[in-house]
Amino acid sequence: MVTVLPLYSPKPAVEIDDESYPRMVSFEHADGSSKALCYRDLERLDFDPPDAIKVRFATGTVVIRGLHLEPVWQALSAQRAVVVREARPGEDALRETDEPHIDGITVVPQPVQT
Repeated sequence: MVTVLPLYSPKPAVEIDDESYPRMVSFEHADGSSKALCYRDLERLDFDPPDAIKVRFATGTVVIRGLHLEPVWQALSAQRAVVVREARPGEDALRETDEPHIDGITVVPQPVQT
């Protein structure tokens, strides 16, 4: 019997730490760049089903757009998400239909007040 393994498996849209409360959450873009923000600075979460989450920190706002985002919302609101990851081109075809899929992550820094 021959077992065929996929050549590529997409990384999950959200990585969760069920054992401890992480101090930061990292927002990773498809190009490999990322921005990590402290849960300590989390001020507000807004879930706009079916396709958007707005995460407001004292230092900036993150907007997440995609499909099936409820698990991402739940992980962020429980402060258990370690990584929230934007899909790379072509990954959507490799995911299960009900899995979270993140099309875009926008990080807007809070303006510095003088």
